[in-house]
Amino acid sequence: MTALTFRLTHPCVRCQRALPLRTLCDRTCCVACGHDTPLTEDAWREKLPRAAVAAILLGGRPSEGALSHQPPCCRACQRPVALAALADAVPSGGLRCACGEHISVRAADALTARLVPGAVFIVSEQGPPAAASPVLFACMGCGSAMSADGRRRVEDCGRCQAANYLPDDLWRALHPVEDAVSITVVSRLTAADRRALSLESPASARALAMTTSLDPALWPLLAAHPAPSVRAAVAGNPAAAVSLRLPLAADPDPTVRAAVVDCRAAHSRLLLDAEPSVRAALAASRHTPPDALSRLAEDPALIVRIAVAQAEGTPDAALCAMVALESDETVLLALLSRPVLPDALLTAMAVPSQTARIARHIAALPELPHAAATQLAGHFEDTVRQTLLDRDDLPVRALRTLAADAVPGLRQQARAHPDYVVARRQRRRVTLALSSALVLLSGMGGLLGAVLLASQFSDELLRLMP
Repeated sequence: MTALTFRLTHPCVRCQRALPLRTLCDRTCCVACGHDTPLTEDAWREKLPRAAVAAILLGGRPSEGALSHQPPCCRACQRPVALAALADAVPSGGLRCACGEHISVRAADALTARLVPGAVFIVSEQGPPAAASPVLFACMGCGSAMSADGRRRVEDCGRCQAANYLPDDLWRALHPVEDAVSITVVSRLTAADRRALSLESPASARALAMTTSLDPALWPLLAAHPAPSVRAAVAGNPAAAVSLRLPLAADPDPTVRAAVVDCRAAHSRLLLDAEPSVRAALAASRHTPPDALSRLAEDPALIVRIAVAQAEGTPDAALCAMVALESDETVLLALLSRPVLPDALLTAMAVPSQTARIARHIAALPELPHAAATQLAGHFEDTVRQTLLDRDDLPVRALRTLAADAVPGLRQQARAHPDYVVARRQRRRVTLALSSALVLLSGMGGLLGAVLLASQFSDELLRLMP
């Protein structure tokens, strides 16, 4: 058995005073004005929402506002009431606590059974408060003694017939503020009750939809659940049949459609989805094939292109094509955040006209292709070229460009770079060897041989010359 405890109030329809609900019945009486306020079943359902009741009875949440999962307790000593003793206490109307306090117990009626599934007992209800004892006061007209019982705010003097309006202090003494009453409904849920409640509570239904082993009869009920979170759980569960998940690709809620991205049969429909978040979820899925990612690389929505840029399965050709067409730095930075950056991608991004922020990021990468470094050596931004020169390794072609830089400081730094110094030494050796060979051949009258030898060394000289 499980328990549902609540402490509720209801406004009086006449004076609007908050009345503590002492019993689970169809009306309550206001102690202030004496008016009977009806309590319809709809009013009770507003106070005991079905979803909150289901969540508590199924043990998913310990409390929901004024509702809680606490067992019935004695209001005097707070000692828990033994649930096994409730059945024997029904004929006598209650049981006696060890402290001497009487605890009311009655069988659940039809109203309670409709409000709380599986209701068996109602515990700790209280009767109407005792009537206040009459209070004596003096008539403000003649001073004679009068009594007031709290049923009327204006009392007529029996001697002078003067109307006496009871002051606030006297009225509050006759109508003390009532404490809220804790009422507990004890339920015994069958397997059918638990299944029905699981479908009514979105949290419980979502937990069911995320399981891998489930009664086949429940899958269609969960797929048609009114809560989008439950349908999304079904859409993203690979244990659900494809025939059940595929229609969810046309669900009116985008979060549900986005959850179907792992179902390959739904990809063709999701590629044309009108919601960018759904297409972005498709691009981020590891189940999306490369051809679909290539199509999404040209998507007009920024969040979709960012997802494609970060997806592991995006082909290198599609990434390079994105660079050629992309003008948003956010997408380019997403490309640079990939764990593996192909040389072709970096070379395509390292163009001299690239934005300074992106170019600096590329120039500082640990693994920088020679072709990319050579292109960045001609970048218009000084800080990009400086970032290149801060590297320990640079290709000779990039150093040759930087050695002729218009900025004196960069030009001097390039000429002092260790790779450039090594290249100059090698150039001198080659030049000396070529000069010696030319002199030797010229002395021997071998003009044709000198020409052939010069052509042989020309490529090497041009590669080393700054």
